[in-house]
Amino acid sequence: MQMTALAQSGTWHTRLLATPAPRRRRLPRDVVGALLGAAIAAGGWLAVAAGSGTPVAAHLGPAVSWLVTLVAVAGTSVFLGVSVLVCALAGRWSLLIRLILAAGVAAVGCVAVAHGLGTGEQSAPPLVAATFAGAMLVIRSLAVPVRAWSWAVVFAGAGAQVVAGGLVPAGALAAAGLGTLIGAVMQLAFGTPYGGVAQVQR
Repeated sequence: MQMTALAQSGTWHTRLLATPAPRRRRLPRDVVGALLGAAIAAGGWLAVAAGSGTPVAAHLGPAVSWLVTLVAVAGTSVFLGVSVLVCALAGRWSLLIRLILAAGVAAVGCVAVAHGLGTGEQSAPPLVAATFAGAMLVIRSLAVPVRAWSWAVVFAGAGAQVVAGGLVPAGALAAAGLGTLIGAVMQLAFGTPYGGVAQVQR
């Protein structure tokens, strides 16, 4: 029974994660992602600089507020934490390093933008940028059936974070664009063994 338990614990990542290809590739979708992310980031922060910088001020009841906060935390901080943990437990060290690097660069970029705009992190939330940068790298490495659900968690978390954190919507959208840009550039710079039609291993 002990050997069976070990075997089962050793195969969980083969069901959750896609099998890496033998060679790293640079995919056209990453070029599109980088361009789209750059356009969204530039457009969002230009809108903030032009005066579209009103934070969300939602007046929610205690129960709804708690639920929104839960979704926000689950789709951002918890998502990143679980991603790091899964990469470490599965021995995907290269992916883990790129995840940490991309999330860190995206967060620092938001801090710099917030300082430049003089509007505070409500207009350039580092957590939103870090989440999207990490998602660009991690979700592609997941088995195909899990990817759509993972993106749904990230988008729901970012949207809830706008409400829970009283963020500027245009600034949060720009931060998501920056994260997308950083994640796509990371894929283009180092290549990726993931993508395509990787299936769940049984």
